Amino acid sequence: MLVLRLLLRLFGANPATPFVNWIYAMSSTLLEPFRGIFPTAPIEGGFAIEFSTLFAMVAYAIAGWIVVEIISIISDWANKSVEESEETREIEEREEEENRF
Repeated sequence: MLVLRLLLRLFGANPATPFVNWIYAMSSTLLEPFRGIFPTAPIEGGFAIEFSTLFAMVAYAIAGWIVVEIISIISDWANKSVEESEETREIEEREEEENRF
């Protein structure tokens, strides 16, 4: 959504058209925490580069990467715990069988 917004702003899309207006409205919520951090750089012919949008894209990418890493660490820890408990159960079962004889 943010990439599309960036491209539409970059190429000077008419915000009065329904599609462009919808993209701007939908991406506005994602952009709100970053609005005003950097100025929008106008270029000749109605083109513009929204540096806040670029910054938001980078920030969301980093946040997403962090979330994926945390989930991966938790998943690895949970899998390791399950494996350890299975190994412990197998050892206990073998010991019980040995004690029967």
